[in-house]
Amino acid sequence: FRFGPGIAHDDGVLDCCLFSPASAADAARVLWRLARKDFGDDPALLYGVALYEGGFFWGAHEVWEAVWMAAPMNGADRLALRALIQTANAALKLRMSRPRAAARLLGEALALLGDLASRPGRAGLGAALDARRLADETAAAMAAIRSGAEPQMPCLDAT
Repeated sequence: FRFGPGIAHDDGVLDCCLFSPASAADAARVLWRLARKDFGDDPALLYGVALYEGGFFWGAHEVWEAVWMAAPMNGADRLALRALIQTANAALKLRMSRPRAAARLLGEALALLGDLASRPGRAGLGAALDARRLADETAAAMAAIRSGAEPQMPCLDAT
């Protein structure tokens, strides 16, 4: 292994083969959360959030995909995880200078978040995820990409 997808050079900061943070501060933030074991009730979900917020989009995708594969079929958790996975994929595509792919993936995440928000009686991750806020942020990011502006990707840290 050299670097993760979209990484053309060694940025010198915690590559860990598949991960590449946007800055040393991002790497330090993720390492701090890992050292404190600051994952709340769901270690895999919050570990993925820490990776995503730290700019480790491929790592977040991998963590959430493993959880998604074990989630019950047709459940709210599975929808929420797919939305998170597509959001991480979109962020990675932006880093790889592929804005059309990022917008397409954000559109998929937006549809999933809409389905999630409309489900009554959600539990677990499906209930914990603020689907409406994430949908608003996802729609704004998608609109920015389509207009050629720099998008603000959805913030998952408050999830």
